[in-house]
Amino acid sequence: MDNQNDNKTDRDMKLPDETQKNNNIKPSGRVKWIALLAVILAVAGLLLFKLLDGRNADLQAEPVDDVLNVTFAFDFDALKARGLPMLLDFGSESCQPCREMKPALIEINKQYQGRAVVKYVDVWEDTEAGADFPLSAVPTQFFFYADGTPYVPPAEYESMFTLYTLRSTGEHALTAHVGGLTEEEMHRILSDLGA
Repeated sequence: MDNQNDNKTDRDMKLPDETQKNNNIKPSGRVKWIALLAVILAVAGLLLFKLLDGRNADLQAEPVDDVLNVTFAFDFDALKARGLPMLLDFGSESCQPCREMKPALIEINKQYQGRAVVKYVDVWEDTEAGADFPLSAVPTQFFFYADGTPYVPPAEYESMFTLYTLRSTGEHALTAHVGGLTEEEMHRILSDLGA
């Protein structure tokens, strides 16, 4: 029995590397479709990423801060650093005038997004939040211009407010209103503040 491989000489034998070079293996139809599908999915994924990233950039371009209640997260310095006029309302959920004022405060917060900081702090829930403010009753509101200085009300309704000064220098430190405010009154004050 002669084996055909035995009849080949060494020069007829191909080395494995030469076999790979000369072998023209064509991909099957299934491999082509898988490769095409992978490319399509990659392109679609990139387009989707770009689209969603563009939407996020649009959302980030608008300074949205719809959180009204900052109880337990009150940071006066961080709020001042935003460089916007500010209305701070210190109250309590157990206070009837606070509850009556709440719908107007919510509406003002929505309307002044990006133009003013409007925040509510429940001082019964977070007793430390109002520690740096002269609170004798709730609700009490404090008002600040965009540069962080206290609001100076016009003479015609200055009587609504209490102006606090520093004992050491006599400098105007805070402007407060004790009691509830209507939506119209908050609009007028925020307009005076430049919002």
